[in-house]
Amino acid sequence: MKRVCHLTSVHSSDDTRVFHKECVSLARAGYDVTLVAPGESREELGVHIVGVGEKPVGTLNRLTSPFVKYAYEAALALDCELYHLHDPELLPYALKLKRHGKTVIFDSHEFYSLLIQEKGYIPGFLKKPASRIYGALEAGVFKKLDAVIIPCTSFGKNPFEKCAKRTVIVDNLPDAGRFPPPEKLYPDAENTVGYVGGVTAERGITNLIRACAIAGARLHLAGPVWPAYLEELKKMPEFACVDYAGVVPYAEVPEYCRHFSVGCATLLNIHQYVCTDNLPTKVFEYMGAGLPSIVSDTPSARELEKDFGCCVCVDPDKPEEIAAAIRSRCASSFSARIGYLMESICAARYAALSPPPTATVATGMPVGICTVESRESSPSINEDLTGIPITGSVVWPAITPARCAALPAAAMIASKPFWIFCTVSADGLFSLSSSSLMRCA
Repeated sequence: MKRVCHLTSVHSSDDTRVFHKECVSLARAGYDVTLVAPGESREELGVHIVGVGEKPVGTLNRLTSPFVKYAYEAALALDCELYHLHDPELLPYALKLKRHGKTVIFDSHEFYSLLIQEKGYIPGFLKKPASRIYGALEAGVFKKLDAVIIPCTSFGKNPFEKCAKRTVIVDNLPDAGRFPPPEKLYPDAENTVGYVGGVTAERGITNLIRACAIAGARLHLAGPVWPAYLEELKKMPEFACVDYAGVVPYAEVPEYCRHFSVGCATLLNIHQYVCTDNLPTKVFEYMGAGLPSIVSDTPSARELEKDFGCCVCVDPDKPEEIAAAIRSRCASSFSARIGYLMESICAARYAALSPPPTATVATGMPVGICTVESRESSPSINEDLTGIPITGSVVWPAITPARCAALPAAAMIASKPFWIFCTVSADGLFSLSSSSLMRCA
């Protein structure tokens, strides 16, 4: 059994992407998975978690302490075959792992060279130089690693095409199986807007609060926030319309969404939010809960609005425009017909790709379902082991030869890239559908 170690010095051991979507999916696929992360050690959902204690508070404190080195040493002691790293500060240790003969993957959750420009603790005049320096260092390291994972393309291109040996796109899509059939909203959901995610100015929270106050709507706000920014928000007169719930646990998000009738994702058109070719994860969570959403006007969002009518696109810099959309959505029964959009959107696009019932088998490398651009795919040559790779709720694009795709269906040709959605239920059953809304290079 292949031993895989996920290593993070920043994310918690129950992080949605790291633990639930990647580690648990690999464990279900038959791998021996260990997660080295801040916090306490435990066994959960087939994953061995090695806790390295509480991380220092603040990025600078963490970088100047021995904590990151300690986390690396704990991971190295496991002597796994494959290491999957999640944080920029681990890049030097990625090179050390390569010198130990390990297979190393770096998971770039964000486009960090752009994200640096959002950091409040970096003086304004240093942000662009720091961004360029990090970008150059990152590219140098990526050339020596076995693969890089990114959440999406940027302006239709792979930003690491020239420096990474291999690139895989794993978008932050939610697990559709977590969202039961939409039920009746709670009484307090009337004329109420919701937001679940990181609470920052860059994600449009300040303008969203102003918009809710203008529209006379309540705002249910949930997610991590820097204390200084939260105090800044509380000083706003409009904050009187906000109910801040703190961080809502991963398993409780579907239930929390029943407390509002419209979800918002009005991220500002700055930095990486301008150049990414995907939708915020929360938009799909709102759809899974049967809710319409109000979204920043981007090409991906306009396509969703035009083709399926499940969202309204707005200018995130204009609270009055957001308020008008809130009034419109809250005053309608629009949410009643959202229901199963996460599945129906996919089925409407590529229903023919749903395969017949097949066996379930674990695959060799930790990659899942393959999709192929502009070429035919061939069934697996394994007579007795043909089946759908177990990948949990993670979405993986094709970067392997077509004959490696394990879809025992007729040859298929796609004129443009598309995504396969794969969900594993508690009893091991699969739900498979696809969509061209999120595309990969």
